[in-house]
Amino acid sequence: MNDHIFFSLSEDGAILMATGTGEISLERMWKSWESIRGETSIIHKTKGVVLDFRNASLAIEEDELPDIFRFVQKNIHLCLNKRMAIIMNCPKVALAYLLKKRYKLDHFEIFNSEGVALEWVSS
Repeated sequence: MNDHIFFSLSEDGAILMATGTGEISLERMWKSWESIRGETSIIHKTKGVVLDFRNASLAIEEDELPDIFRFVQKNIHLCLNKRMAIIMNCPKVALAYLLKKRYKLDHFEIFNSEGVALEWVSS
């Protein structure tokens, strides 16, 4: 099974990096966040999160956006006052824009390159 989300820290340790590979479903996303959820000391020390899905295909559909929003609400304490950047360059990027607009996620932004995403999260 090649569908994974790997977590690491940026070079300066200020940003939590999540890198997806393979086909990523909502179930895979939930499991990956569950695996790091207990690492609150790491999460609280960071400025934000960069989700990099450039090497992944997202098996997510528009009707699953409410589930994603509920997950964000349930786990907002982990990302309170933090920026979240998602890096995508696939057709599913439209769903990320819908999620941001529909649920007014001001701390969430979509990018197509890592450098700009890291800069935005750091600012």
